Amino acid sequence: MAETLDLFAYRPLISVIMPVFNTDERFLREAIESVLSQVYPTGSYALLMMPPQSCTFNKY
Repeated sequence: MAETLDLFAYRPLISVIMPVFNTDERFLREAIESVLSQVYPTGSYALLMMPPQSCTFNKY
């Protein structure tokens, strides 16, 4: 499938924004790994943690 990307002249930026609140860590990890395993190279990923004052962030 990655080889097919070479056929596209235009590759738009794709952003994935995932709001999370009290999410079980195993589901959160599974969701992140799913996005990171995609073959499309032009993208960004953001977690929107709510409420922000109650969250700690560790680099995944």
